Amino acid sequence: MQTTIPADWPASLGRVLYRMATAQAGAGATDAAATTITPADAASVIRSIEPLSGMSGSSVHRVVLGAAVGAAADEPAGSAVRTVIVKRCASGVEPAFYRSIAPPLETFGLGIPRLLAGVAVNVDAAADPALAAATAVQWLVLEAIPYPLATMQPDDLRAPLAQYLARLHAVTRYLLPDVEAAAQALPETTHAWTDAHTAAALAALPPSATAAGAGPGTDLPDVLTRLRHAAQPLFEPWCRVSGDTNPRNWGLREDGTLVLFDWEQTGRATPAYDLGSALPGLPDLDAFRVLANDYLSAWQRLPHDPAIRPLPWDAEELARLALLARAATLMHLLAEMGDAASGADIPADLRAHLHATAPGWLRQTARDLGLASG
Repeated sequence: MQTTIPADWPASLGRVLYRMATAQAGAGATDAAATTITPADAASVIRSIEPLSGMSGSSVHRVVLGAAVGAAADEPAGSAVRTVIVKRCASGVEPAFYRSIAPPLETFGLGIPRLLAGVAVNVDAAADPALAAATAVQWLVLEAIPYPLATMQPDDLRAPLAQYLARLHAVTRYLLPDVEAAAQALPETTHAWTDAHTAAALAALPPSATAAGAGPGTDLPDVLTRLRHAAQPLFEPWCRVSGDTNPRNWGLREDGTLVLFDWEQTGRATPAYDLGSALPGLPDLDAFRVLANDYLSAWQRLPHDPAIRPLPWDAEELARLALLARAATLMHLLAEMGDAASGADIPADLRAHLHATAPGWLRQTARDLGLASG
């Protein structure tokens, strides 16, 4: 951990953190007063800064603020410490989600980190041309979720995750048409599996991993072509999806509320796209059959609303689509491995693991789905 403010943090972000720590954020402080807060002031209320691992290209830190003058405005009286998440966003998708889409979703009982503050900083093109192309770098200060779910066993995760996702998909499909219509004008992720993804993924793997084996259906380029064609129905804009439901993106609040965070991949697709990344590792079709049954049961238990209709997929169709979704997200990860400009920070041990396991898993997936040639 560190206590020094990272060099790329703007002064305006430091002022926001200072006001949070000293309860000025909710006290009606004027902009003129805010400008009197110095970097030294901001540093004085930061007890620790912990960089959090991730592969998205965003910069994320857990920051512990030690209040010098009371607690933050929405903390219990007498609280002297507050932990927040500070995130420098890789795109405008997540800031738009938290400002415009998250609030109505929360009214339906979906746990989403509270947006505490947002800071947009214009970038000097001469200083950083790559960042200036986005007009502004956007920072979010978010509620810290104290208890991660990543340490739980998969069997413990399935049912609560399925319930959350069923509610998310049903609400955005049937109960929030005005919000979703307005969201089409906001930045969001377009989910797809293209020939370019396949080519980039193949280029990221060593030649020994992509060479055809002795048996039928082992030519990896052909396997990926078949999987890609079968996966296209996934990307119909049927409902809002998180786009990244892996177990590291879930946590519990102190009151036990289940929370899904990291919404920078949110967009529109079919429910199976979210199911595809909800299980750890590289699951097989049987694992997705269990998850699909949990999801269907959760859909049937949703609060009664005549607007919510039965799903157009049965459990087996959902399971097969979820397996294809896992293959699609694996393609994206492999493509990022081979793209130095993507900004993705993929650990060396994960790269080595995928080099060793991904080709065999993809071939087995094609066989399980009846898509292998020969």
